[in-house]
Amino acid sequence: MIQFGSTTDLQFQLTWCSHTQDAINASTAHAQVLLAGEIVWGDEETPFTWDWSNFLAFLGSAWNWLWYEELYPIPINPLTPLKMWSEAERRWEQMGDDLVSTEQLSVYEFESVHNLAKGFDGIHLPPLFLLKQGNEILISTEQQTLSLPISEVKSCLESLGETIYQRLQCCADEAHAKAVMHLWQQREQLIPLTPLVTGLTEAQLQPLAEIIPSIQHAEDIQELHLAARMVGHLSSTSIEQVLNQLNQLPHRLLPLTTELDKLAEATRAQLAQLQDEKPFIQGYVLADWLRAKLSLVQGKVQPQHLLKQLCVDIQEVNLEDSIQAIACWREHMQPVILLNIKGTHHKTIAGQNASLAHELCHLLVDRHHALPAIEVLGGRLPKSIEQRANAFAAEFLLPRKTAAAYISQFDMAEMEPKQLLNKITQKYQVSKQLAAHQILNADAALESNLQAFLSRYELTQYYS
Repeated sequence: MIQFGSTTDLQFQLTWCSHTQDAINASTAHAQVLLAGEIVWGDEETPFTWDWSNFLAFLGSAWNWLWYEELYPIPINPLTPLKMWSEAERRWEQMGDDLVSTEQLSVYEFESVHNLAKGFDGIHLPPLFLLKQGNEILISTEQQTLSLPISEVKSCLESLGETIYQRLQCCADEAHAKAVMHLWQQREQLIPLTPLVTGLTEAQLQPLAEIIPSIQHAEDIQELHLAARMVGHLSSTSIEQVLNQLNQLPHRLLPLTTELDKLAEATRAQLAQLQDEKPFIQGYVLADWLRAKLSLVQGKVQPQHLLKQLCVDIQEVNLEDSIQAIACWREHMQPVILLNIKGTHHKTIAGQNASLAHELCHLLVDRHHALPAIEVLGGRLPKSIEQRANAFAAEFLLPRKTAAAYISQFDMAEMEPKQLLNKITQKYQVSKQLAAHQILNADAALESNLQAFLSRYELTQYYS
């Protein structure tokens, strides 16, 4: 048996069936595939047996999509790739048949390069999705979803592909084997990388040619490409505006190790213990941990003051109003947060605090993983990453326990719910939406009139 990958991560286990000198028999194997020790394909007693030459063709064809594409093909943002179809179908309920057919084709094409099960003809295998998120790959099965370093997953599949390729050398003159081997050899050159990395069409890229450099190799990818991907849903003028703003940022060198780096390392160590938790739970726990570490267990926090202590530059910019803030970080350079003065969050101190606390989470948790260079609040980002940052911001500004303790001081028979909400928002400088969200999630006994009043607020977005 040959093993590719680690038993704690993604692993392929293959035992070749024959040494027969033809393509199908040479590449037929008994196999099991595991993710974090749980079987995905095959079972405990009976590995599945199939021809792996078509899987090599799949890898060769899908290679660049696996390592460079991060966006879903239509305007949806499911928590995991396995929820892509259900979220798409909800979107299609309100659309005409022609548009639905066009989008269905796009989703099918997306799945055909991101679901490894599509690499096998004639056999049904459970889904095994791979989707890039920054420096990581999100791997999603029916049982679990796991983020792994992209280098590890790529190395695993590259070793597997090379081994299948070598098995086919014995029959390299056969048409099928020759075609499959050619796809594998040419896997890096099949498609232009700039549209794939930015998520922009050739038509969108054309007027931005002087701003967005062409990508020939992975080393060419810059924060401008990543920013373009995050704001690609905007007009060409707005995309150009964001990219020009980033181009104007000064490059201020920092020491090799800063207080931000030390705090980020400690925060990621805490996150490593929360991998089985949902993203919003991770955000809550990390915010409570950070408050305790900074001796801020009670009382109001000032994210702007904290960020400046951590040597993060904060500037105001003038961008399209759907963009709230941009955080940019380069290795050994001073991180910068750009607050958009036209953004809805910028209109109040509460909104600004929420934006800054949101970006603080990304700076501490995501710089070396899901967001290696930039984050656009109001842009296209993975849902799980934003859920965690939103929950962190809410809990950091107004912990649920603090909210529960605060409201318990008052006799609701003598105070209107509106008065209470105004008091807590003024004391902690948070929005009514955020305060209502935190009180309702504080697991505290609430008077029925207060609960009904708080429930009126839209709680899915609680910044402004």
